[in-house]
Amino acid sequence: TAHVGSGFLTNDHTEFMTADAGITASYRLNRQLSVFTEAVYTVRVRKDIGNGANGYLGVRYMFD
Repeated sequence: TAHVGSGFLTNDHTEFMTADAGITASYRLNRQLSVFTEAVYTVRVRKDIGNGANGYLGVRYMFD
């Protein structure tokens, strides 16, 4: 998986850019509900470059 994002309009002028890449595993429980986990390496740019590993675990509910 890969994500790129930014916070370019902030109240306290702390604009930043972030990008991450890693692996994702998901399991669909039924038509609308799935669980997922991600392990990613993240790079964040705000005045200097920071980096590190992040992990996510969650549930997605699809509606339409």
